[in-house]
Formats: sequence, structure tokens, C-alpha cells
Amino acid sequence: LERFSKDADILADLVHLREQPSKVGPETALECVRRAIWGMLYADDACIVSRSTRGLGRMMAVFVEVFGAFGLTISESKTETMCMPIPRAPATKIVFNATRQQYRQTTSFTYLGGTVSELPNLSDEIDRRIRAEWVGFKRYKRELYDRPKASLLPLKARMVRSEVVEALLYGCVTWTPLKCHYVKLRTAHHR
Repeated sequence: LERFSKDADILADLVHLREQPSKVGPETALECVRRAIWGMLYADDACIVSRSTRGLGRMMAVFVEVFGAFGLTISESKTETMCMPIPRAPATKIVFNATRQQYRQTTSFTYLGGTVSELPNLSDEIDRRIRAEWVGFKRYKRELYDRPKASLLPLKARMVRSEVVEALLYGCVTWTPLKCHYVKLRTAHHR
């Protein structure tokens, strides 16, 4: 946190949520970095966001160096970079080395169960969620859903809500769907 807060390039390119400050007065650089870093980390996964490739390279160099001091490494094979292009701007290729490590560039990746894509299109994520819905349904199809006993109806309804609908709508609070996406989700739910 201290290394980030003392680096002007990292501070200029750092992406964080702007919340109402809980205290009176301006937020210090260290407080700003602390809020941004805690928003990036989840267990042993991290999603590092920067406004420029230079800032991202500096951030990665700090992470690699600090982790190395504690005997930890960043896996080159599991680490990916992605550029979210500005509309109607030429494509950007991210090329940087963070302390002799190179990371491959991708157009989408899965983070915490949701797909992050460089293009603002939800179709791939919704298709993936529909496939997950069917996996949840088929898991208990023969043992539960195909049995015609009326006494199983409350259990069937609870299982559909907890397994099937949850798989379909996981992460939907972050979506900005179009009408075609609503139609696709409604059709999958009715099936």
C-alpha cells in the first residue's frame, strides 16, 4: 500500500470506487490506495485495474517484488491482461514485462464466476449462465424432477430456486441487459 501511495504514476492511473468519505477532509493517498486494493483482492485472486499500460506495469512490478519478499510468486500461466478499448479507437496491444515476467493478452476472462469481456456484450455471459442452469437442472433430473409424486412438489420448487435459478442469475446485479437478453433469460427460465 505504501509503495503504491508513493508512486505518482500508479496513483494517477489507479481505478477505484469513489465513495462518500466517512471523515471530514480530503482523503490521503494511502487511504485511496487501501480502498482500491481491497476492492481488487479476493482470497488468492486479484483483478488489478489501471487506466494505462504503464501504470499496470508499475503495479505488477510492485506486486511481484513484494510477493517475492514473502516467498510468493505470481503464476505467469494463470495471469492474463486485457485492454478495454475506448469506442471507435484503434485496438491497443498490451506489452510489458514486470520483473522478467510476461503475461498473455486475452479478450475475456472469468473472475469470481463471472465473465469479464473487453466488449460490452452480455450475450456470451448469458449463454454461459444458461448452460450452468441446465447443468444444475440435469444434476437432479432423474432422481427428483422426473418423479411424478405430488409430495415432492415443494422440494422440487425449492431445488429449482436454489440450484437452477441461482445458476442462471448469478452475478446479474452487475449486468446491463438489452431487450434481447431479457427475452433469452425469460425463455431459458420458462423451459
